Amino acid sequence: MAESATFMSGATSFSSQGNSTASPRAEPGEAFVSDQIVFTPRSYSAPSSTSPSSPSFSPQKMGILSPQIGTTSGDLDINSTPPCSVAGMRSPSPFPLGLDSPPASRLRGSPDPSTTDRSIKTLEQKRKEAVSLAYVWPTEHRPAIQHDEFTDIEIPTIDLTCLISKDPVARKQVVAQVRAACLNWGFFHAVNHGIPHELLERVQKQAQRFFAMPKEEKLKVERDPKGYTGYGNAGVKPTDSQPWSEGFYLANDSSVDKYSQVLWPHGDNEDFGNSYREYNEKAENLAAQLMDLIIESLEVNADHFQPYLHNASGLLRWNHYPPCPQPHKSLGMAPHTDFNMLTVLHQGDIGGLQVQKDGKWVAVRPNGDALAINIGDTLQVLTNALYKSIPHRAVVNRTQTRISLAYFYAPTTKSEIVPSPELLERTNQSSIYKRFTMEEYLAVKKGQLLNTLQHFTLEPLTQSLAFPVHTE
Repeated sequence: MAESATFMSGATSFSSQGNSTASPRAEPGEAFVSDQIVFTPRSYSAPSSTSPSSPSFSPQKMGILSPQIGTTSGDLDINSTPPCSVAGMRSPSPFPLGLDSPPASRLRGSPDPSTTDRSIKTLEQKRKEAVSLAYVWPTEHRPAIQHDEFTDIEIPTIDLTCLISKDPVARKQVVAQVRAACLNWGFFHAVNHGIPHELLERVQKQAQRFFAMPKEEKLKVERDPKGYTGYGNAGVKPTDSQPWSEGFYLANDSSVDKYSQVLWPHGDNEDFGNSYREYNEKAENLAAQLMDLIIESLEVNADHFQPYLHNASGLLRWNHYPPCPQPHKSLGMAPHTDFNMLTVLHQGDIGGLQVQKDGKWVAVRPNGDALAINIGDTLQVLTNALYKSIPHRAVVNRTQTRISLAYFYAPTTKSEIVPSPELLERTNQSSIYKRFTMEEYLAVKKGQLLNTLQHFTLEPLTQSLAFPVHTE
């Protein structure tokens, strides 16, 4: 999902819409950053003989701005994670050589040092309140609702106690609830899901410990572009609007052990591997049981689905969304659908996940006792779009750090994804999709996070499909 992100979620390139390089305009009195330099409308008027378009114009030579403005400690690469840490924004001096302000002799047209000092302080304050242009999204893609702007419209909540009690009557009721949630939302909250809260807290603490590391330490386990695990935002190109987030992908014991040895060579963090293994086992078991409920809700023979569940595995992504000085201009994760069958997401206690419902974005209210479950593109194809993979995104906020844990349950890359023949017959439908393997799908997903399945669609997708349901 999930805000989740797919193997390669993070940012979306808008080049096809012709606005990937458009520079957002600053509002009056509001700073924004371009090419690592803060511009503030009406905060400075260059002499008429030296305009910004003139070859001789140089903010550095003018003594007003320095190359450090708009960056954090270290150089800012548009491929890098946001200029922040778990503790919040880091704000080094914007002036070279560590000066708190430039010598008055370097300022043209500013004979009054007190006036100059006030201007510099105003500029520095606005720099702190601005985000780098790399993280500013085109106006039409910026969030219109905030991270905590909740309404009465909420995703369903389903109690999974029946998975533990084995009560057949309760299970039948849950199957009906799962069917309704999948048909109407593609998302639901699961409570009494069987994953201990203590385990979720342990994994969350490990994520916090990792993201609090210096950038150079995290880059020691940087994700290989051809692989699926490691640190970074997969699928984010330099020309994309960058997400205000960072991610860490974990997939199997061998990669986790390798990363543990690199990050903690003295073996002083054994719970990194232990908590991952415990959580991975619990999440995989829950995902398999949820798939059983979903298959039951389709009222078809499970045989078609068994090859996909056999040897299915999970990819765990830790998501870190630091405080953002301009959350209304950025996104933590671009709108996307997930690649897999279903996603199990621990949201944490801070809002940020938003899903599309009837063409509008809905903020999902966090529930500390619940896990958010959503359908992925693979399951949409297996059900011939009866159950749809819904676009979702992550928004950020100004003051709070947010960490989420997304578990993606997927078949092997060699699996050929085709709809259930029995379901096609029951709904009197032909297949909407041509045959493809997960490997072929993932190759397309790397460059198209949203509407990926259009590449594999044979017929236009209808808004609703007939779905006869047995009542006995």
